[in-house]
Amino acid sequence: MPLQLYEVETRFQHLRDVIKSPATIGYKLLSISKFLGELLNENNKAKYDSYFADIFPSFAELLLKNDFKNFSFEELDKFLFIYNSLQEYEKREDKNKIPNIINEAKNNIFKPVSEKLSESEIPLVVIDNEDDNDKIKYGFIVNLNLSTEKRKDKNGIDYVKFLNLVDLKELEIIEHLNFIVKEAKKLCGRATEVNKYNYIFYFDKKDYLYTGTSLGLAAMCLVLNSIYINSICEYYYKFKGDCVFSGAMTENGLLLKLDEESLRIKLKTVFYSGYNKFVIPEDNIKQAKEQLAELNKIHPDRKLELIPVNNFLSIFDNPKIVEKYKLTHREKITKVYDAYRKPVNISMAILFFAVVFSYLFFYLIPHLDKNPVYHNFIDNKYVIYNKYGVELWKSVNLSLVNKSFYENYRGTRCILTDIDKDEINELIYLVYDENEIECNHTIFCSNNKLKNFPMVLPLRELNYPNDPVHNFLIYLKQIYLLDCNNDGNLDILYTGLHYQFYPTILGAVNFDGEQISEFWNEGHSSLLKVIDINNTGKPDIFFCGCNNRDSLECAALIVFDPEYISGSSPYTDPLNTGKPGLEKYYILFPRTVLLEQTSRERNDVFDLRINSDKTISCWTLEGNNTSEETVSYDFDINMNLIQVSNNDAFKKQYNKLRTSIRKDLPEFPKYLNELKQKVRWWDGDKFVNYRVINRHNLEAVKNKVKN
Repeated sequence: MPLQLYEVETRFQHLRDVIKSPATIGYKLLSISKFLGELLNENNKAKYDSYFADIFPSFAELLLKNDFKNFSFEELDKFLFIYNSLQEYEKREDKNKIPNIINEAKNNIFKPVSEKLSESEIPLVVIDNEDDNDKIKYGFIVNLNLSTEKRKDKNGIDYVKFLNLVDLKELEIIEHLNFIVKEAKKLCGRATEVNKYNYIFYFDKKDYLYTGTSLGLAAMCLVLNSIYINSICEYYYKFKGDCVFSGAMTENGLLLKLDEESLRIKLKTVFYSGYNKFVIPEDNIKQAKEQLAELNKIHPDRKLELIPVNNFLSIFDNPKIVEKYKLTHREKITKVYDAYRKPVNISMAILFFAVVFSYLFFYLIPHLDKNPVYHNFIDNKYVIYNKYGVELWKSVNLSLVNKSFYENYRGTRCILTDIDKDEINELIYLVYDENEIECNHTIFCSNNKLKNFPMVLPLRELNYPNDPVHNFLIYLKQIYLLDCNNDGNLDILYTGLHYQFYPTILGAVNFDGEQISEFWNEGHSSLLKVIDINNTGKPDIFFCGCNNRDSLECAALIVFDPEYISGSSPYTDPLNTGKPGLEKYYILFPRTVLLEQTSRERNDVFDLRINSDKTISCWTLEGNNTSEETVSYDFDINMNLIQVSNNDAFKKQYNKLRTSIRKDLPEFPKYLNELKQKVRWWDGDKFVNYRVINRHNLEAVKNKVKN
């Protein structure tokens, strides 16, 4: 039955999302080849020409990455067939490059691995995309690594982290790893009670996002090995480099049986790799032998040994999987030195004074200091410490997503400062909570109890004629301390963004929680920089992002004098106040021809830097959701545009576009000059193509001087 066009279009849109996603190269190749292969089997292929033209370049780019370690001969043959069938869409001069790469990959199937592993890594077979609704699943082999170190704090808790999480909602794997650490330490007894450690698990593929728990067996082996090295100090193990693991741990220490589909994908992956042994749960051995027999009918010379295990302890007794090493005398001395270095012949008098000295300087004095100077985010709470590392207080429980919210964003979300001048620092912080929406537009200030805060942004309807917005969906993104009303006291400068990335607020409140100023931008502006370029003591505020207005739709840089943050972006008045924006500069950057080749509606400013010669470089993003193709607009300290430049990726893509599709484009230097001429400044009434200060700002400054 022929494919329906609406079905093709739906799958095409899904495939474009897959290509942009952080999925593995293998999963993307399988998804694309399935789609293109089905279109090629249709009788009237001409009507799918636009799909071939759009998807084939991505397919070719992925093939060029030469990542074929886990594919079968049949899959590689399909890739080659699709590539050869769509040669007319190939723009490269060397059209034999990709076929040669694929044929070389076929020659390397079953080639034995020669990897030598350290004691802290184990090969593991995993699956990209375990969604039951998606029939495409890609198995591949990665090394699970474990990094351990002694904890410097004294809270007595092991810290377990996994660096390949999809997002903070995927807590199952963290709970599983915590369980594994506890069980391993329980097994090893009192030797593990002396020290607490950081356990950092990660795959050697840093960008692979993982959701399963089949790493449990490998993780348990790595944790036990780390205990043998760091606590027992007698021996340790190294795992064989030709052996692959898979299996989740149950609460009683046994291995959980793999489902039939997962076993089939993982066994096929190992079969077509260069690994010679596959460790699997004992309950899967019958199915695994049957599946292996089917694979051997196709490739009878391929020898793969299945090693069934019931629990993790049997791993360390199997010489096919591990090798045991004894610690040398020097290694033992290094591990136990701290525990036995105290002198044994010290006199009682010296010991007495040492105890008194230790009490005064290491307990009494540190505990008398109540001034917080730094903080950590532990177990969903802010934990506040003085300069001696003594814990002073903890905040209330916050949302689980806060840790990633603060760690993965370059803006400041919490500040320790003495904002009320009582010689005790307060913690000013923002909170992100999907369930308690009011928290998202609240600024908290605390020193073990809330002080004059929280400050909550009022709820208001924002009047944008084509897109009315209610700002209860806003969440505050970053804060900065700055004297915004020139009264000599620090105020809290903040930025806020709606969930749909539009519009954005820049505002300030004083320590009493009173609103000082606010400015609304019709667009997504998430980068805030406060810079005193001339070292005058009075900095400027640079608010970077884009303008979403239908008639503009481009990157924008807004520059403020801290005393004049008011109004809104050009052509808007969302609060119906009749007040114009008092920004000093509102600068628009043109969309480039490269942006037109992407699915993005607008470019945006993603970085701003002050150079050693006091020039300002403003970088716009012109690629498709990456920072590869960028343009730099360089200004002097008076915001005169000096030059427009680019990175190598932008120039390469431009010349490629000019020679293949847009032959009407000018030479590259001329194009950069055209971009320079298209930069526009807001003069208070309209946008012009020369540097100008907003007249409303000039009038406000003039009126203040008169008064």
